[in-house]
Amino acid sequence: MCGRYTLRKSKAELAEHFGVDVPEVVRYNIAPSQWLPAITSDAVKLLKWGFLPCWSKEPKVSFSNINARRETVATSNAYRGSFRKKRCLVPSDGFYEWAPGTPKRPHHFRLKSGDSSLIPT
Repeated sequence: MCGRYTLRKSKAELAEHFGVDVPEVVRYNIAPSQWLPAITSDAVKLLKWGFLPCWSKEPKVSFSNINARRETVATSNAYRGSFRKKRCLVPSDGFYEWAPGTPKRPHHFRLKSGDSSLIPT
């Protein structure tokens, strides 16, 4: 599961690609709990990376999740309601996974062509 990702596109490139005005957020190491652009059904917003279940009374780090499993996201008590009704698109052009070994090394995944397009054509 991805724990870091990249967004190397400029504001102009994002606007052209998605047809909406997206804030400038060119970064090479976006991590959980950081603010990032997300495209929702009604607007483009800066959202904090993490997920708080509806039953959480306050934003505590101990309840914040950064990933959901594809196999259980539709049935899990924590994610089910948001999965059905609250979706967004998070622009990205690459992500990091950690290669095993000591010390662990990050490996950056992106399109094989080297193109930093957001969506393969």
